[in-house]
Amino acid sequence: MAHDEPQPAGPTKLVIRNIGLLLSGDLDKPILDADTIVAGNGRITAIGRAKDVDQEGATTIIDANGTTVTPGLIDSHVHPVAGDWTPRQNQIGWIDSFLHGGVTTMISAGEVHMPGRPRDVVGLKAMAIFAQRAFWTLRPGGVKVHAGAPVIENEMVEEDFKELAAAGVRLLDTFKPDVMYLTTTDYVQHKYAPGVPEANAFYEMFDKYLAKLDAAGAAIVVTADHGMKPKHLANGDPAVIYIQDLLDDWLGKDAARVILPITDPYVVHHGALGSFATAYLPEGTDVAAIVERLSKVEGILLAVDKAEACRRF
Repeated sequence: MAHDEPQPAGPTKLVIRNIGLLLSGDLDKPILDADTIVAGNGRITAIGRAKDVDQEGATTIIDANGTTVTPGLIDSHVHPVAGDWTPRQNQIGWIDSFLHGGVTTMISAGEVHMPGRPRDVVGLKAMAIFAQRAFWTLRPGGVKVHAGAPVIENEMVEEDFKELAAAGVRLLDTFKPDVMYLTTTDYVQHKYAPGVPEANAFYEMFDKYLAKLDAAGAAIVVTADHGMKPKHLANGDPAVIYIQDLLDDWLGKDAARVILPITDPYVVHHGALGSFATAYLPEGTDVAAIVERLSKVEGILLAVDKAEACRRF
């Protein structure tokens, strides 16, 4: 199977003209002063008024008939399986149907619906490689699918994630994709507390791969889920600070309201309680004084008011 993206047989030039409204996708300048788009060999080369752009030699001309043209949408969480077939509804053409809704790019969150999906480490990595290779040479309906996200299993260890990170770097050395979605896991954050040797070694390893990606000319966007702290003391007692009780004591019962954004019951993942809280104080409260008192509570690492939180985060 060829691993290179299929190319047209010869040079192409697409002209889309008579556009009624052209949206840019840029919130700062959402509407463009243009009625024509020119693309050469699959890349946009000009956007403007028909009289100002070069339309000579067009191999394809599309008359938009005054309709609106927008950039293609990106669906960042899909579960492809094999081409344009999905076993969940035993349906053919679901990706092509997404295209009719404006989606031109998809990012796989894992091929989890594959019938007989392998659970062993070798099998899951092989499946991820297969999916990446298959969708690199296939565009159902013209949609670009970034596939090959590994489905994480409990048997995976640090070395497996190191191998996956290294594979992402090697992939960029092989060819230059428009977008490469390199996903790791919060496995290390769940297993090791911040600052311990095992956690530091993982981040040191990952930083080296980020440096290699940077050296290869990649524009890097790094997103993180969360860190982890032990939720129980050494004797097994919960390590919990009840902020609602503190504010009840200071301001009166139920005068303030404390919200924990993460309160799911999956204790393996979040330890039942999140480490971030938002407190809604009654009107007229001396916010600075409450922030100062909270900052002095043992175990609270940071307490700030709304304005400072917005500035920082």
